[in-house]
Amino acid sequence: VGLERTLRRLGDDERLVALLEEVASNEKDASRRALLELERATLLEERLRQLPMAQTVLTDLADSDVPVSGEAEARLRALLEREADWPGLYERIARDLGQGRDFEVQRELAMLCRDRLRDPVRAADHMERALAEEPGRPDSLQILATLYRELDKPEEVVRILEAELETEPDAERARTIHGEAATLYAGELDDDAEAERHHREILNLDPGATESVAFLTVRLDGEGRHAELAALLQERLDHVADDPATETGLRLRIAALQEGPLDDRLAAIETLLPAAESEASIAVVAEPLTDWLQREGRDEELVQIARRASASAELPAERGTWLMRIGDALTRTGEDEAAADAYR
Repeated sequence: VGLERTLRRLGDDERLVALLEEVASNEKDASRRALLELERATLLEERLRQLPMAQTVLTDLADSDVPVSGEAEARLRALLEREADWPGLYERIARDLGQGRDFEVQRELAMLCRDRLRDPVRAADHMERALAEEPGRPDSLQILATLYRELDKPEEVVRILEAELETEPDAERARTIHGEAATLYAGELDDDAEAERHHREILNLDPGATESVAFLTVRLDGEGRHAELAALLQERLDHVADDPATETGLRLRIAALQEGPLDDRLAAIETLLPAAESEASIAVVAEPLTDWLQREGRDEELVQIARRASASAELPAERGTWLMRIGDALTRTGEDEAAADAYR
């Protein structure tokens, strides 16, 4: 005891470590022996920087059935982390599996494989195992999806994205997930049916999503699903009130579907009539609209629209064409004098 005090006072750590080892080897009580060994490991690590020896002592303690085994394990893992001994740290953490907290352990192993061992394959495997313990953890699902992106496994990415959707994320996150899934299905996975499903979900969340409208427009048009396309464009029309040019374009597209493959000219006329009230759009909607009105025998409405079109025409030839149409319509309605004025 006297020698121990003297060595501590003098700071002679090397001789103190040797003394602690000798005393521990002669100590009958396992708990006291473990305390001596723990102090020896601390001196080896912190004072003498004899890290391999410190690691050996801490490993023996951590693997022993002694009261300080938990403390020794914590010190050992901290030492391995400071020294960037990632394989050694992985091995120590893995020993915790099967002790009732496998989700946390598998997740910790996944992070170690991803961030330190640079092994996304093993990282993904551990995260899969973690989620098998506790399914539906959004943060873990997002990590796993990122790992599969790094591994260029789009089929696994969409599987995980679908799993996250089942956790009922908020609208913003759900839109992001549907967007990525739609892109993967339409691209690498070559599954337009699934891409359509996700684009429709996007529109449920954000009716103004132009990329989804564009995709569905091409798909529905290509498959001849004209009624669905008209309904889609009509829904889009309801959300572009502040964009006259887009609104007019949509009305023309919807009306063309109604008058053409849907064989509903009356609906087509009703679709274009609001656009004819605007000076900005009368020039582009007047021609098809007046043609359809003429076929339906609605000459009075034709005359009103043709007069607006004539008033907005910039070239004399355009105005002349519209005046001729006005005259023809008035002739059909028996208003010969007004028709003559138009022809002049």
